[in-house]
Amino acid sequence: MVSQRQYTIYNASRACVYYAGSNSIYSVHGKITETAGEDTYCNPTLYWFAFWITTTGYIIVGVVIVTVIIACTRIKPPNLYAARVR
Repeated sequence: MVSQRQYTIYNASRACVYYAGSNSIYSVHGKITETAGEDTYCNPTLYWFAFWITTTGYIIVGVVIVTVIIACTRIKPPNLYAARVR
């Protein structure tokens, strides 16, 4: 069984790897070449796959955050005093 501390460390390391991957993907955007043997060579299929997977992840997180904010602002709190007043 995994403890809460191990789970927290695991999630923190996942966030760090995701951030590092995003940094390496977005920092070279537009600077890569498709000519093998050059210092800035990157396989275009692999690069665009990583780019869109990462971008899609950020889009999904953004949509979830906006949805939660909208849902929370539309919830009416219960009127706890209505039962007492007659």
